[in-house]
Amino acid sequence: MRRYVWDWVVRLCHLIFILGCVGAWLTYQTGQMDLHAWCGYAVLAALAVRLVWAVIGTPAARFSGFVRPPAKVLAYLRRWRSEPAPVGHNPLGGYAVLALLAALLAETGTGLFSDDEVATSGPLRTLISDDGAQTLTHLHRLTFDLLLALVGLHLAAILAYAVFKRANLVGPMITGWMHDEQA
Repeated sequence: MRRYVWDWVVRLCHLIFILGCVGAWLTYQTGQMDLHAWCGYAVLAALAVRLVWAVIGTPAARFSGFVRPPAKVLAYLRRWRSEPAPVGHNPLGGYAVLALLAALLAETGTGLFSDDEVATSGPLRTLISDDGAQTLTHLHRLTFDLLLALVGLHLAAILAYAVFKRANLVGPMITGWMHDEQA
């Protein structure tokens, strides 16, 4: 049986997060800071949409649909290997989504106040002191490292599901549909 899991809003935001973060990294590496900022704005806009959608969206997109109590997470971890893959996020995956969204919010938020002290500063830079800008610029760089670590864990979980549960989690994120044999 086919089930519709990920709606177009979730999938579009996910795509913008990927393209925006990769684009921001590439433009930072090549010194194209105007484009770097626009990549950040795209991620921030998608983040705003995704956070609203997490409250009013389809059931699988809502926080209430995937954030579970800690006891459910522990129970899930104890029987992870024997449990079939759920349709949507598993209990631990819900917290991973929260961590990724928080890291994206921290990354884009600090970027708004950042200042490279050469030629580029965020649009809200003038609202804070030089020391504040220096601190937030440092946090902007550190948060990117945190974001990379979280994305690495996300990809490792997708790989673990593919290897141990024979579950394709990538296809449904592209099409929105999951077959029961994938879950």
